[in-house]
Amino acid sequence: MERDLTDLSAEISAVSMIITGLSNDLDEDCTRLAPKALQSAMFGVSSYLDRIADDLGEISDL
Repeated sequence: MERDLTDLSAEISAVSMIITGLSNDLDEDCTRLAPKALQSAMFGVSSYLDRIADDLGEISDL
């Protein structure tokens, strides 16, 4: 499947939404994040960044 800049834009937006969503899982003092929420968010960001890197590689080969 051929990737384009629109695909990359969508993936970068998804990373942004994950990071924004982290604020929903902060405790009431906004000082701690539940370990499970942090783990899930870090995995999501890592997965999206890997896909973005792959897509950039695919685009640069065109």
